[in-house]
Amino acid sequence: MFSIMQLALVYVAKQVVTYASFSAARAAVVAEGDTPEALQEDAYARASRAAALICAPITGETIAGANVAAADMQAATIQVPGWGRLAKSGISGALKTHVSALEFTPDGEVSVTVTHYYEMTFPVVNYIFAWMYSDRAPASQDAFGASGTDVQGDEGVFEQTVGIWKIDAPHMRLRETTRLVVP
Repeated sequence: MFSIMQLALVYVAKQVVTYASFSAARAAVVAEGDTPEALQEDAYARASRAAALICAPITGETIAGANVAAADMQAATIQVPGWGRLAKSGISGALKTHVSALEFTPDGEVSVTVTHYYEMTFPVVNYIFAWMYSDRAPASQDAFGASGTDVQGDEGVFEQTVGIWKIDAPHMRLRETTRLVVP
């Protein structure tokens, strides 16, 4: 029963990451900049903020073992006008949600890939899932480090920097890519 419930939560999390990818692409479309570099920087900042905002409700609270300081997570907390600070948005923004690829294509489209490291929540079942995937993981990664997907873009650098696979709870990498036409 716990396995079925955990799988249902993973499915919901995957849908949230899909919407976060769409929101990140929409945020990147409205980016502004005088130069291509400034445009890319603004688009990345907007996309990262939008993805963290959407993924905050599914972000787990376990951070023990990460390389990111609590002050960095507090600085990444999103302030919503009229609502105040969004709970867990700092953890999502600094540690568990990452825009791993953002590019403006020559066809007039923007492509955004959002990766979220979903914390498995059900006791015992989470470690069983981690054990099942550990056979597929390369020796350099822990249990959910591979989770059936290869590292894309700068995900590997992000994972090493924040130490996501050293956190004291099993995580699963969820990734989604969205392409939108720039008007």
